[in-house]
Amino acid sequence: MPNTGFTFRYCLSGEDPTVRPLPFDRARVPARGDIVSWDGRVVRPARPGDERFVGGALESWDGSDTCSRLEVIVDPDAVYAVRDPDRRDVGCYVDLAGEPGAQRVADPVQGDLEVVARRPSAPETLVRICETKHYETLTARLEPPVRREGSHGSPRVRLRPEVENRLVMLAAAGDERASGRLVEAYLPAISGVARLYRQTSVERADLVQEGVVGLLRAVRRFDPGVGRPFWAYAGWWVRQAMQQLVSELTRPTALSDRAMRSLASVKRARQALMQEHGREPTLVELVSTTNLSSEQIQDLVAVDSIPRGLEEPIDGESGGGTWGDLIADDRAEHEFHHVIDRIEMDRVRLLVDHLAEREREILHDRYGLGRPARTLQEIGNDLGVSAERVRQIEATALTKLRDAAAGGTSG
Repeated sequence: MPNTGFTFRYCLSGEDPTVRPLPFDRARVPARGDIVSWDGRVVRPARPGDERFVGGALESWDGSDTCSRLEVIVDPDAVYAVRDPDRRDVGCYVDLAGEPGAQRVADPVQGDLEVVARRPSAPETLVRICETKHYETLTARLEPPVRREGSHGSPRVRLRPEVENRLVMLAAAGDERASGRLVEAYLPAISGVARLYRQTSVERADLVQEGVVGLLRAVRRFDPGVGRPFWAYAGWWVRQAMQQLVSELTRPTALSDRAMRSLASVKRARQALMQEHGREPTLVELVSTTNLSSEQIQDLVAVDSIPRGLEEPIDGESGGGTWGDLIADDRAEHEFHHVIDRIEMDRVRLLVDHLAEREREILHDRYGLGRPARTLQEIGNDLGVSAERVRQIEATALTKLRDAAAGGTSG
């Protein structure tokens, strides 16, 4: 492995790399192992802060000095190894540094590259081009590859533009076979996008399934007349579908795609500031770095917190108490029954209002509805009747109440 530069390792999708001959700037010829960027006409060695990274340069098309085209790996999910003495965390972002032929990685400012893995056995880091920064321009610019046979048995489906457009139109009209062919063609790409969420608790199969749903949504909305490759458009819908699934399953609040991007920028800024200062960044520092308001950052950090169930053990073991124990209210059970009793009492009063006046008064006195409860004899003495007569009137009133509670009304 060279001391400097980038060496291709693999594609996240598991597919073979896509190599294209691209025109290059003769005044700035990329060297083997350079990451190159695109200026709209030709590729040249990428510099920190470039907005259109393409991929890794391999070598000249024919090796001659007069050659004007260069072989470049153009897969957006291509992973490269680069010499790096510093230990990087997976998922963090780094920048390009160095001159053509001697490119390396440096501490992040713009976030050009994403760390995929750290090789403990060698002083190198595995990185890929930052998807959020370069992905759209990359896929929108490069024409779709042609169909070719894979090198490992079954055919690897690559659709020609005319075939792709026809399948999209048929699928949008409800043709299930056309939809199936599109899903088959782009399943490796969907699987590659799902790998970006490997650090979440969501199963990869669920992510892929949700990505297929996003692809089919894109089919219904895609306009082949704009002249843009289908995956350049569908890739956004696939990522959005997976992001929504992750948000729904791992956060107490579902985030929009825009909020997810803002949250990602906050995390990148926090990580960069921690590497720079060796401490947790302040809210003011995050505001100045992300250009978001303090309220937005506080809201994003709050919704990103992991929800915990009340029955979840505090220390991860079943015998150490639960989170619910920390917020339990000793008065809650008493208040609950008090509310239930009050609701029942209000309902009884409503039903009692349908009774005759003497029946209503007897029940109020007998059961203490709004007044102290009294005996049959005490009520009979006030009404000038026997205790037995009071009991008979009470029984009649209770029968009317039961009928009213069952749906009828008693007068």
